[in-house]
Formats: sequence, C-alpha cells, structure tokens
Amino acid sequence: MPGLHPFHSLVLAVLALFSPLASRAAPVEGRAAKSARVDAYGTLDDCLKDDRCWGLALTAFSELLPATLTEVEAGGPGQFFPKTLAFAKERADKEGHFLQVDCLRDDGGRQPCDDKRDALEQRALTVNLFRSLPIEDKPKELYDKKTWEMRPAGAQALAKIKKRRPDVWLQLAKIARNLRRR
Repeated sequence: MPGLHPFHSLVLAVLALFSPLASRAAPVEGRAAKSARVDAYGTLDDCLKDDRCWGLALTAFSELLPATLTEVEAGGPGQFFPKTLAFAKERADKEGHFLQVDCLRDDGGRQPCDDKRDALEQRALTVNLFRSLPIEDKPKELYDKKTWEMRPAGAQALAKIKKRRPDVWLQLAKIARNLRRR
C-alpha cells in the first residue's frame, strides 16, 4: 500500500481479516486481492450455514477476548451489577474461572460473589462472541452496552447459534481457559 507507514499497512492487513469495513476501505490490488481480503458474511444465518465462518469467529474470539477482559478491568464499581467490583484474572483458575467479582459491603469490606461472577463470565463470553462474528448485518441491541445484560434480540441470536453449534459454550470455555493475558 503505497504512501503508508509499514506499521499502518500491518494494522490495515490485520483489520482486513476481521472487519468487512476495513477490507473495503483499503482494497488490495491484483491477484492477491482474493487471498488477502476476507469478506464478511451478510447475516448471522449466512454465517451459521458455513463452517468457515465459525472458524473465523473462533479465531476472532480468541484474539478479542483479552480486550474484552480489559474492559471488565476498566469498569468501575457497580458497572455490571450494583455494589460489585469485577477483576479479570491473568489466566483461568483450576475451575476455569477467568473473572473475580466481589460484592461491596456497607462496612467497606468485600466478599466474593460467585453467582455474579458466573453471570458476568457468561456475559463476557457472549458479548465477545457477538463482536467476533464476521457478519455485515449485525443485529442491533443485542446487549446493554454498559452492563452487557442480554436483550431479547441477543437471546434470539444466541438461540440460533446454539441450535447450529450446540457445543458453543464448550468451545468458548476452552478458549477462555487457555487464555493467558499479555
């Protein structure tokens, strides 16, 4: 790509793998165009019909998960649940948990909230999955942007995914368990 700093060329190439907008914004010329650009699938249904799409989604999922966990870390007290504070672990513990959620007590202390941790881990995996899908026509309003709580459209999209990929949670949990934050 003439005129671009080599770092910017690398960034655009990486974005082209995961973003339909980036692949259109910086088209590749010549024969390499077909192999260098990954076009997004039109809809969730189109993606779910093609095994290649699921492979792309899982690859993107593993690449985006550290950023999603950084968002958890950056969230302030009470962002995801009232009177809680959430932390991302450097790696999953022996039970496979990658988050810690503490309930804040009125006396200023804290205690682990395993039920909220489990719910937030589910939300983080789901949000990250939705972000990872290489589709152009992403359904709107899948989840609350602040708390990541699932909305009806998100529940419907997730039901479609689970119908086509019954082992979705096992696949995502395996990726999360093997994650080592950088």
